[in-house]
Amino acid sequence: MNKFSLVVAAIDRAFERVPVRLSFFALVAFFACLPMFESAGWLNDFRDAHILYVYEEGAVRAVLDDAALPLWNPWYCGGMYNLGTPQSRFASPTFLLSLVFGTLKAQALITFLLIIIGMEGFYRYARLRTESAVGPALAAPIFALQGLFATSYHNGWIHFLGFELLPLVMFGVDLAARARMVGILITALTFGFIVGFGGTYAAPIAALMCILTAGRSLVEIRRQGKPILQAITFLVCAAVFSVIVAAFRLWPVFETLAQAPRMLAGSPGHEHYRFTEMLFDHAEPKMGIVGKVGYMYFGIFPIVAAVFGLLSRRFVVPLIFSALFVWAAAGNSATPSLFALLRELPVFGMLRYPERLLLPASLFLLEIVGLGMTYLVVRAPTRRFWAWLTVVPAVLLLVGTVDSAANMRGVVSKMTLEAPPLQLSQPFRQSRGNRWLVPHYQAMNLGSLSCMEAYPVPMSERLRGDLPQEEYVDPPSSGTATRISWTSQQITVKTSLTAPARLMVNQNWHHGWRSSVGTVVSVDGLLAVELPAGDHEVTLRFFPRSFWGGGLVSLSGLLVLLWLSAAGVSSLRTIMQATAVPLVVLATILVGTNEPRVTDPVITNANGLPLVVEALPSEVTPLDIEFDLPIRLEGVKLPKDQDQYGNLHFELFFRVTGQVPESVGVFVHLESPKKKRTAVDHLVLGTSTTFADAPTGVLIRDAFSIRAGKQPQGQWRLYAGLWDMTKTKSRIGVKRAPGVAVHDSRIQLGSFVVGK
Repeated sequence: MNKFSLVVAAIDRAFERVPVRLSFFALVAFFACLPMFESAGWLNDFRDAHILYVYEEGAVRAVLDDAALPLWNPWYCGGMYNLGTPQSRFASPTFLLSLVFGTLKAQALITFLLIIIGMEGFYRYARLRTESAVGPALAAPIFALQGLFATSYHNGWIHFLGFELLPLVMFGVDLAARARMVGILITALTFGFIVGFGGTYAAPIAALMCILTAGRSLVEIRRQGKPILQAITFLVCAAVFSVIVAAFRLWPVFETLAQAPRMLAGSPGHEHYRFTEMLFDHAEPKMGIVGKVGYMYFGIFPIVAAVFGLLSRRFVVPLIFSALFVWAAAGNSATPSLFALLRELPVFGMLRYPERLLLPASLFLLEIVGLGMTYLVVRAPTRRFWAWLTVVPAVLLLVGTVDSAANMRGVVSKMTLEAPPLQLSQPFRQSRGNRWLVPHYQAMNLGSLSCMEAYPVPMSERLRGDLPQEEYVDPPSSGTATRISWTSQQITVKTSLTAPARLMVNQNWHHGWRSSVGTVVSVDGLLAVELPAGDHEVTLRFFPRSFWGGGLVSLSGLLVLLWLSAAGVSSLRTIMQATAVPLVVLATILVGTNEPRVTDPVITNANGLPLVVEALPSEVTPLDIEFDLPIRLEGVKLPKDQDQYGNLHFELFFRVTGQVPESVGVFVHLESPKKKRTAVDHLVLGTSTTFADAPTGVLIRDAFSIRAGKQPQGQWRLYAGLWDMTKTKSRIGVKRAPGVAVHDSRIQLGSFVVGK
């Protein structure tokens, strides 16, 4: 063995040592995160960051100020189930850092630690299939510093850093397939972490990657002649325990989304040439926004090592997996679209941005990078040529690490920052608010009724931002209500009633509210308590079954897992029997407890009119138009005049009779007397649903409006039709349209007068 080969072997052995490896990872992470530490404590001015900050800060205030569990957030949208809000991240171990250092300062530390975990997780996962430690160790930083993580920090999407845990959960699945109890433990704990950290994207993608990893492991085990039934059983137990450990968060989130499904519209897609901009160009934030350029930065430096990885016999599977995710990342621009097929699966329908699937694609590509380095390191002792050749990809990977860290530093350093909100101590009350400035309202103990989320938060129409007091009696003549104490999780009010009445609370109702006196009810979605006559001290507290029930299920599952691991249990029968314990706990909770049944929400248009109607209203003009898709247009309502604010209101009535692609929407053309066209194209009907998700066989009202403003006066014409929002932008053909004119699949629906 030549001297240089000895150096290569020494470096390889050094990376196998945990202290050395973690020190290297920590040094890289610190270099990348230094701008975060320097700006820690300042408020990110990006709009999404404000909303996500309020979720975490509300949880911190609940614990530190109210000495309560952070379940309810009264400062946004009229009150929200904080644990059931998919994008909140406090239900994870990182919340301890927020409690100790504060929400703003903790973000840099959380990112720093998760980047290290991402590196170590990738190393552990890739090391299972390599004979050398150098390759996985040098490839790991490229994954953990990928452009999505830089963009996520810049935009305040801290919960997207849950993607750093992907390789660790895959590592657990690999160990579980090898019939190791520690694999089940790692898989369940990591998946629970991802879900608790707000894994709206990371959790379903992690589940998908675990399925691929499990299938790959089973094929390898079968080739090795090992018992495959045992591997399958361990994998099933890993999946079951993962769901059980995450139940504390899955139950509240599913409960929330069942009442307010996440509304995603559009037909996203990317041509493959756009991927080069995302993956290989440095990000250049402009006006506080990171565009597609550098959004998923990977860099060109790992490519050389990846080429050597093609000399390994193990490159085929990760290459196939990487290609599949690249295909899916193209979205609906690919024909056929793997992304569209993926969105047909349960849960995956919530995925909106296909380019984020480039992250798992890069993970598998980096596995090939690790294989390439291993191929060279293993041959280094045989000839000096191989030893020296190892230097090239190794140096390029180190340069790539510095390059990726520099990209992250550049993105973070261009964040728009502002001073943290000034705290003002005053009694809580609702206000009209501003969704882009909500941290400042929260700091003043004001609720913001201006609301924006990725799902339609159920908000009562009775919420007010101008009430003299937040708790009052209805009817007012029945008595008085006086607030005794208020916290974000508990409200105490003294009432004096001369007759039975309702105590009204200016927050949203949720079936998790409990009252010490009377019965909690919903009054048009507003929180209320029905009380008898007399003097009462009413204490309202928020304690939903999905929280404590899911928590008990998770706790029982976690305790069973820890016992199995500590006892070194390897018996399949014992492990399978142990899974029954948390399931029995769940069954006992469901059977032995009761909670007010949640009725299906009434879906409305933006103007408050119901989406679904039984029959055409009398003022609607009937139509009988059929399209080439199973959709009928059965009515139209034109404006008689603009309203007092200068708006023109329109209504179209559709009926869906079969399955419709998600990319189908409505195009609307308003033609002025001077033949000038105003387009009101949209994919979401009445801001509530799409044709693909709409209920079939019923009339659907699509209400929309435009501002007349200084539009030309006179007679206008309305044209409409259906179109496909994919890259073809084609119109849907009209099968029949008796009594109306149709040209190029554009239907003339009538005329109206502006400014008469």
